[in-house]
This record gives sequence, structure tokens and C-alpha cells, in this order.
Amino acid sequence: MKVTVPAWIHGHYVGLRQILDLVGSNTWAWRLEDFHGMSRSGSALDVLDLEERLTRGASVDFNWQQLLRFADQVHQMIDGRLVARTPPGNAEDILVIEALDSSLWTVAARQNVEPAVAAVQRIAGLSVRTTPQSERPSPGV
Repeated sequence: MKVTVPAWIHGHYVGLRQILDLVGSNTWAWRLEDFHGMSRSGSALDVLDLEERLTRGASVDFNWQQLLRFADQVHQMIDGRLVARTPPGNAEDILVIEALDSSLWTVAARQNVEPAVAAVQRIAGLSVRTTPQSERPSPGV
């Protein structure tokens, strides 16, 4: 199952942390395989060092809490790939989150992993958000 949703909804950027909040708490093993982005002002995240390590073929592994702390330091994920696997070290990707040019998020789940499929369904809801109150037609119109 795969979904692509806009990274900008009603003029507001949907960041990595918001995507992860929709994924929900889990015990998966997470791996950052690619990242180009910007850190939050005042964060300790060295984006240039991270991008360089990933370009050299390294990956960065996280548990759920570490991933959330990382996401809290990311202002914007321009391009990137984050992969979840069931621990310990399952070779199959169960959830893949990709940022594409600061404009789209693509999230794919292995069909037979219900929590991953449910996460994709929650994220898919981003693209069908209700229209802001100011843009809704008046009742009876």
C-alpha cells in the first residue's frame, strides 16, 4: 500500500514530526538512508555532517524515541528516505517514508503488516483534510 500526500496543506508545511505522529508509537527499527534538509534554529543537529555521512553510504539507525528526538531537530526534510523494519534486523522493509523536493511525502507499507498499513491510511487522511472554515460555503447555499 502506498500513498503520496502534499507536504504543504493550506499554506502550512507538514513536517517529519507530524508524519511520525501519524505513524504512531512502535517498536520498529528505523534507518535514515538519505537526508537533505534544514535543522531547527538552535538545534544540535549538524545537517551538513549528516548529509555527508549518508552520501558516503552510511546509514543512521534509530529506535522510536531516538527518531522522535531527531525529527524534533529537523525544520524541513527537503529530500530523504526513512525505513522501518521489525526488530531485530528483519531484512524486509515494512514502512518507507520519503520526502520529495519539499513538496510531497510518499509513504509505503508492506500489505501484511497491519500497523504499517494503518499508519499509511492515517497519513493518507492528510490529503483529504476538510476545507478551512473561511473557505467553506455557508449552510443552505
